[in-house]
Parts: sequence; structure tokens; C-alpha cells
Amino acid sequence: MERSRIFWIPVVSLVFYVCLAAQTPGTLKWSYATSGEIYSSPTLGPDGVLFIGVNDDSEDGINDNKVIALSPDGTLKWETEVGDWVDAVPAIGSDGVLYVGCWDGFLYAIDCETGEILWRFETFGVIEASVAIGEDGVIYFGNGESAFYAVNPDGTAAWTTQNNGGEANPLPFDDWVDGSPTIDDTGNLWVGDLFGNIAQIAPDRTVLWTFDTGVGIPTSPAVGKDGTVYFGDEAGDVLALTPGSNQPKWIFDTGLEDIGSSPVIGPDGTIYIGTGSDSMYALDGQTGAVKPGWPFTEPTDVVYSTPAIAENGTVYFGSGDRNLYAVDNQGKKRWSFLTEGFVDSSPAIGPDGTVYVGSTDGKVYAIYGDSPLGFSRWPKFRGSNEALGRLEAYRKWIESEGIFEPNPYQDPDGDGVKTVLEWAYGLDPGSADDIAALTPKVIRDEGSILIQSAWKQEAQGVGFYFSDDLLNWEMVSLEQLDSYTWLEEVLSEVVGGNQIVELKIKTEQESPRFFRIQASQQ
Repeated sequence: MERSRIFWIPVVSLVFYVCLAAQTPGTLKWSYATSGEIYSSPTLGPDGVLFIGVNDDSEDGINDNKVIALSPDGTLKWETEVGDWVDAVPAIGSDGVLYVGCWDGFLYAIDCETGEILWRFETFGVIEASVAIGEDGVIYFGNGESAFYAVNPDGTAAWTTQNNGGEANPLPFDDWVDGSPTIDDTGNLWVGDLFGNIAQIAPDRTVLWTFDTGVGIPTSPAVGKDGTVYFGDEAGDVLALTPGSNQPKWIFDTGLEDIGSSPVIGPDGTIYIGTGSDSMYALDGQTGAVKPGWPFTEPTDVVYSTPAIAENGTVYFGSGDRNLYAVDNQGKKRWSFLTEGFVDSSPAIGPDGTVYVGSTDGKVYAIYGDSPLGFSRWPKFRGSNEALGRLEAYRKWIESEGIFEPNPYQDPDGDGVKTVLEWAYGLDPGSADDIAALTPKVIRDEGSILIQSAWKQEAQGVGFYFSDDLLNWEMVSLEQLDSYTWLEEVLSEVVGGNQIVELKIKTEQESPRFFRIQASQQ
């Protein structure tokens, strides 16, 4: 019996797949102790490396403000010293660079592989919010001087603004731009300030629309499929706005001040958001009505952590009561994991279901889960494990095709061939070792990206395919390799009984956005 395998490797948003953990959900996989405390949230790279900020919590004269990288087994890969606290979530650009803002007023660009600081961009104001990265690589963020910035990937300013009121088309910010910007489906930005202004801004800096809530907005918006913009404010309200309307679509009053959690969106459009007290809410995205079984009220302290939704519907979030909670989509607790500090950090969920989170006890925790990150349009803080702050192309494609299966990648292009994810998520009748052997790797080198896949025995009919939209695919012609300016080389060989296939992409050339490697075995 032949089994066809397809490997999806989005080059703009690279994904690394492994087999699911078999340990008891809610138990510790590993932890890493830093020399500070953690409010930042973890970012996961395509190779499973975790990035997170660490804040100095002592007065011993030693600078413990850092960005660190941890290998998939929890060991330190590198640490890079920065000038002040890092509350923001690091974001991974398609260029293999980590971008993160710091309280010292600098935006840092750090090499993901080595931890080397490539450049710094100075803003002269505290940067507490996370960045959003556009499709063209431009980095957007605000700071504590009521300013908003667009910075090119080389560290030069695309545009900047200080709201002095005298410039043409000034940005409407009157206080800290504390919330992290979100890029909607059209490429426009949504961001709020602590004065209560929320704005829709075009990539060229044009202000398209504004709304004054009158109450500070410390959270990051989520944008629904119909364009509805969701966010929480300092008064404890959750708002839904229709762009262009002078009245909110709905307002839900939690009765609890100071919402620090940002909203996420479930597969059915449910809005999940924490409160400034002890509750996690699930709200109907169209009406704002509380979903049956919610809110979840077991936490005994603030829920500033933004939730993350797993494919099986489990909602993960942290609390000031030191716990990470796992709650099913009906509002029932599955388990909790106790740390030694506040869990304001927002969790990330790995492809194997592992849940990653930081705590003010200075530790990064990897906790066994049982389901990968969900396939809704906005399932976690900053949208994806790479923390890009925008809707990813393949999630947008899933929505446009109306795919609502638990695992839409089982046959994404409808050609009758199942993808590697079907096997990697435990549906393969074969052994775990067989699954692990099929895991693709993405290896970055200077000037190139190497996409590599391996089979335990010789593969037949190996084919390389590329696409810009996940709908229309073209096979690489091995007889006409010179016609692809972005392709450096294609290799296929048997090493130690394993079939190794590789596709090497030139990063300095404009290349297709998505690649897959397809083969069959007996």
C-alpha cells in the first residue's frame, strides 16, 4: 500500500512539526530558571526554539535584563543583554531576525541563531508593547511618548510620528501607545492608546478611521472575519467596533476594572478574554452575550494573561494566583499547573501540544498538553507562535475556503492526498519513531534557507512544489532549474538508509511564499 506524504513549509511563516506528547497533560516537561522575572510571553521559532524577555528584579548592580533563546529541550541556546525591562513579546520576521522593544526606548533586531544584536532603533520613550510585522517586513510599534513608528527591516525609519498637533494628518494618540498593534486582512493597522483613542492606520501612515472610547486601551485588538474589531479597556469593558460606525457594535461590562488581557477568537467566532479580577470570559462575537458555562471564576487573582486556544478547544491562560489554567470550551476546568510567581505571561502552544509560559518567579515552563495550537484566525496573543501580529496567509486561506474540520491540513488543496500533519498529530497507525523520522527541518544559513525532509527508507516520486496563495501549485522542473532565480539547488540522496531530500532557497531573491515536498513509499 502506498502512502503519500506532503510537507508544508510556509517560507513567510515557517512551521516546524513534531509528534504529540504522550505524557500526562498538566505535568512539567521542563523548566528553565533565569536570573530575573518574566512578564514577557514566549515566541516559538520554526525549529522549536523559544524566545522570551527577562526583567531585572534586583538592585545588585548586575544587569539581568535580557532576551533569551531556549532549545527545544529547555537548555539555554543564547542570552542577549538589553538596556531595561522587556515586557514585549519578541516577533520572528521572515528574515530570521527577532524584533523586540525594550523599556530603554530601543527596538532591538537580534539574530535568531546567534543572539547577536544586528541593530537598534531609538525612540526616546518606553516600549512596552509588542511589534507587528507587515507582509513586506516593516515593523510597527508604539511607545510611551504617544508616538507610533514604522521601521524597515534594515533599521531605518519608514516613517515616524510624534503627535505634535501641527503635522499634516497627525496620528490621534494623546497618551502611551501601550497596546500592541494588530494588522488586519487588508494590511491596515489597529492600535489604541491609554487616553482611549483607537485608530485604523494604513501602512503609508494615513489615518483611515478613529474612535474615542474615553477610557484607556492597554490591550491589543483582535479583528474578526467580518471586520469587527475587539478589545478590552481599563474600565473593565469589552468592546466590539464596526469600522466606520460611530457607535459600538456591542459593549460588555465585566464589572471588573483594568482589563490587561487581549481578546482571542475561537473557531466559531467566540471571543475569549481575561479580566482585572478573577475571571475568564467567553463572549458571543456577534452579540457580546456570555457563552453558556462561562465565565470561569476559579482564579483568585487578576487574569492579565491573554488566552491561547488549542485545536481540541482547550483554553490556556495564566493568573496572578500563580497558576496556568486549562479550561475546556464549555468553561470546565481540565487541570491547572502551579508556579512560584504571577503568570501574567501569555502562553504559546507548540505543534506537539506542549504549553509554554513564563512566570514572575523567573522561570520559563514547558508543560505537557495534548493538542496543538488551534486553527482559528486569532487563537493566541499576537496571532501566531511567531508573534507577527497579523493574520497568517494559511489561516486566511482556511477561512476563505470555509474549512472547519478539526485539522484542516489533512487535505488542504483537495487533491485526495493527506499531509504530514495527519500523521504527526497521531492519526498514523505506524509508530511514533516513524512519525518523528518524517519531521521536516528548516535550516537558515547566510543568504539561504534549506528545507529538508527525511524518510526512513528510500522514497519514490519525490516532487517539489511551490505556491504564492496555497491554491495554485507548480512543480519544480528538475530539467529547468536555471529558470528559477530564487532556487539555489535541489538534492535527493540516501544517507544511512534514510532518504534525504532538500530544497535550497536564495533569500536575497524574491521567491514563492509556500513550499511542499511530496513523495511516496511502499
